[in-house]
Formats: sequence, structure tokens, C-alpha cells
Amino acid sequence: QLKRRCLWAKFNKNVPSLLSVSGTILVDSMLIKGTAGGSDPTIELTLKDNTDYWVILDPINQRLYLNSTGRVLDRDPPVSIQSIVVQVQCINRKVGTIINHEVRIVVRDRNDNSPQFQQEQYYVTVNELTPVGTTIFTGFSGNRGATDIDDGPNGQIEYVIQYNPSDPTSNRTFDIPLTLSGAIVLRERLNYEEKSRYFVIVQANDRAQNLVERRTSTTTLTVDVLDGDDLGPMFLPCILVFNTRDCRPLTYQASLPELTDPARVNPINVTPPIQAIDQDRNIQPASDRQGILYSILVGLIPIFQYEILPLLTQPSEAINRDFHQKLILVIKAEQDNGHPLPAFANLHIEVLDENNQKPFFTKSTYEGFISESSPVGTTISNNQNLTSPLQIIALDNDVEEVYILVTLYNIIFLIFKGKMKWFLLRGKKIEILCELKLEHDFTHLYNLRIMTCYTFKSYEVDIFIPQRTTSLFKMTPKWEIGENIANCNALSCQGC
Repeated sequence: QLKRRCLWAKFNKNVPSLLSVSGTILVDSMLIKGTAGGSDPTIELTLKDNTDYWVILDPINQRLYLNSTGRVLDRDPPVSIQSIVVQVQCINRKVGTIINHEVRIVVRDRNDNSPQFQQEQYYVTVNELTPVGTTIFTGFSGNRGATDIDDGPNGQIEYVIQYNPSDPTSNRTFDIPLTLSGAIVLRERLNYEEKSRYFVIVQANDRAQNLVERRTSTTTLTVDVLDGDDLGPMFLPCILVFNTRDCRPLTYQASLPELTDPARVNPINVTPPIQAIDQDRNIQPASDRQGILYSILVGLIPIFQYEILPLLTQPSEAINRDFHQKLILVIKAEQDNGHPLPAFANLHIEVLDENNQKPFFTKSTYEGFISESSPVGTTISNNQNLTSPLQIIALDNDVEEVYILVTLYNIIFLIFKGKMKWFLLRGKKIEILCELKLEHDFTHLYNLRIMTCYTFKSYEVDIFIPQRTTSLFKMTPKWEIGENIANCNALSCQGC
């Protein structure tokens, strides 16, 4: 008596077969007692529940074949045939009993599918101040990353970062330490000012046991670096030092008239205008961007006041140039959140001279010599050998006691009383020339009054020429200590 049995077969998918006995064998022998062929068969074998006719029965040899002519047996979607179950009905022709034998064919997986990412591209933003070692992207977790419809290891995904020739620094800046999770970790410090975007090529591959059979696919992760508050302010204009991001030392220039009411000069006109900006210009949102505070760090701080945005340097009292010819201030700019990276710039303020000092002669007495037979136009000398001309030098403290030839102002010398037609003053270092022939017997004393006519004020000087026993004479200038004894214009001093 035949016993009911269940036959199992395992079959690799995607293997073609033929309808003939030379096709792919699923079951080589079902080992059913009896014969279905010959002149006196004892059993009769037929197939039942053969869905889509995937199985062909050879009853004489008790074999089962795969019927895949013109089609592919695929256990993956959309076909998704993971097993085939048929019934082999056995009829005992001697006694008429019927026994059904179940044959279950399991379709084993073949690594014929590559991983597929759910998105063509992925995107993430990272602040440049993010510490190294931080996980910056977990977008491949769950079903959001790559999937593989293969089964077992053929369908398991692991992720690695590939070298990107278009962005060579991306694969060393980021890493995937846990390849099965796909979480991307920051490996090197970011710097928004140097690089603000990375293109990371991420490869997904299955874990087929045979490395040669492993399949891969790639996607691009775009990493945008956000500006962080890691830099302090800088003064404008900024001229960079070669091959650095540092600004060259900056000096602002300004000028200020001395002894002037601060209300008339405030605020001081600085060239270029003092301005500092935060080097972190793209902090988002814009409401998080810091303001700039200004202060005078070094210099005559009590003399100046300052305001914020922009810095308006204002003297709080009049400045005397006799004490300060140039004011050098160091200005500090810092963020209003206490960021520890301030910026510094110099401010040079030139104190302009006001005409508040009288001219003065360098000597109280000048002595000159000339021969009585000298022709008209002869220069009076400062020695008896008549080798060098007599020079009368006047200075003015308004120009820091330097000779008139190198000062900012001109002193004009005039003879406005005395023998004006007999003598001539020449040059800024005064030389007295004779305009007429002098006769010792005629007179021994010439009384000349010389005036220095300054740009805004004028002063008088008396020069007395006493009688000498020779044909030479002596000149003695003397100050008139007074305020504007004579008006410049009234004495025909043109251009004063």
C-alpha cells in the first residue's frame, strides 16, 4: 500500500528549462511504488493544483521539470514567486485507491538586484561650529535610504563614502563608521569662510557572500555649511595680507584745529569713515547677527567721546597744539555679545595750527657792514670783510620754531618807516640792500622800522642804525610788545 508523502524540492530562480525530459529537473524521482508505463501499468500519476503550469510531470520516470519556457521564475517583486506547491495524484489501478502527494518547490534568492536609493539626492545643513565626531546626517535610516528587494544578505545594505574627484576633500571630512546604519559623522573641523558646500558621494552595496557578485549604487549628499560666530569684527577697508585672511593694520586720518570750541568741529571728519563689520556676515537667522561696540582703548581718552554705529569721535574740550601736535588713538571694535576676538585700528588726528603766537627775531641786535663807496644795490654784510650778507631771521611758534623757508606760513618783511627808498629787503631770510649810494659824511644813522606781516596778524619791529666812526653801520631790531600796533593792509602789505 502506498503511503501519502510530501516531496520537497529546492530550485534556483532564473534558471531556464525545457518541456522535454532534458529540461531543468525539480524532482529527479518521487520514489512512488509502482509503474506508470509499460504494457501493464500499476499506477497512474497526474498533476493537480499546478498554478500557471510552472511544473511538468514525467509520470514514467516519476520526475518533475520546471516549465519556464519564455518566462523567468522570479521570487522578487513584482512576480514574487517564493515557492511553488503542486499535488501529484497517484491512482492505484489494481484496487482503485487515490493518494495525493504534495510537492513544495522553494525558490531560492539570487543576487540579481542592485540597491536603490529612495531619493536621487539628499541634503543637510551643518553649522561650522559643530564639534568633530558629531553625527550630522541620519537620513538613510528606515526606508529613507537604499533598499534591495533581494533576500537575505543579498538584500542587506551597507553604506560607504566614495572619493569625489570634483570635491576631493569631502571623503576625508565626513565618515560612516557604522556602515549598516548609514549615519554620517563629521570627521574634520568645518570652516565656512574656506568652504561652504560639500558634495559627498555615498555608495550603497548589498552583502552578498561572494564579493564579486555584490551590487552597488550611489547617491550624492549635499552638505551646506552654515556660518557660525567664530570670527570677530574687522575695520574697513580691509586689505588682506598676502596668502592670509588677516587685514593689514589700518590707520584712519583726521585733522582738528587747535583752541576751537568742540561744538564747532564735532563730530570729527575721519578719512575714511570709521566702520567695522562682523566677519561672520551670513549668520542665520539675521536676527542672530551681533552688533558692534566701539571704544577708545589707548590715547587721550578723557578728551574724546564716542558713539556707537558708526563711531563718531568727538573732542570734549579744546586742544592746545603747544601740548599736542598729533593725537594717536587706538580704537577697539567688538561684538555686543562679549565675543573674545576684538579688532583694533589706529586713529591719527593732526592738530592744525591757529595763529595765536607773535613772530620773534632770533637776535635782539643785528650788526651789519657796508663800504661807503658801495654802489646802489650792494648787499649789507654781516662782517667787516664783507664776505657774506647780513640775514635777519624771524620765527613764529605757530609753526614750531622752524625757519620760514620750511614752514606752513609765510612771514613778509616790510620797511614801512625810514629811508624806504634807500634800502630794500630781499628774501625770507632778510637781506638788506642799498637802493641809493650812502655817504658817511652825509649821515651816520638810518632809522628803519621793519614789520613782519603774518597771515592773520602783524607786528612791528624797530631797527636802529647807530653812527660809527667807519663807513659801516650797525642795525638793532627791537620788539614792539603790543597787539597789532599797525594794521597790515593800512601799511600796503599786499597779500597778507
